[in-house]
Amino acid sequence: MVNTLTVAAYIVTRTVGLLVGPSANQTEKIGFGDLTATAFELVLVVGSLLLLIRSWGGARVRAAAAEAWIGAIALSVSALTVLSLFSTVGGAPFVTPAG
Repeated sequence: MVNTLTVAAYIVTRTVGLLVGPSANQTEKIGFGDLTATAFELVLVVGSLLLLIRSWGGARVRAAAAEAWIGAIALSVSALTVLSLFSTVGGAPFVTPAG
């Protein structure tokens, strides 16, 4: 439930703007790190709903296929996390040279 509210708050603040405060009605910038974190939240919400709706225990999966999928997902998540951290601290691909 809280993850869904986090995604909703991100969408509202990036499209409509903050609803209260001195900068009300000013939209926030979309950063790569913010977008990646919100996408992870959305994947968590969708995955949780899928686990609640379907029974996933019926089909057998080969161990080699499961390990390959887990490895691919782990590498993807790690790569996106590293790129998100670079964008947050101003790493090379996300910073324009001064001058």
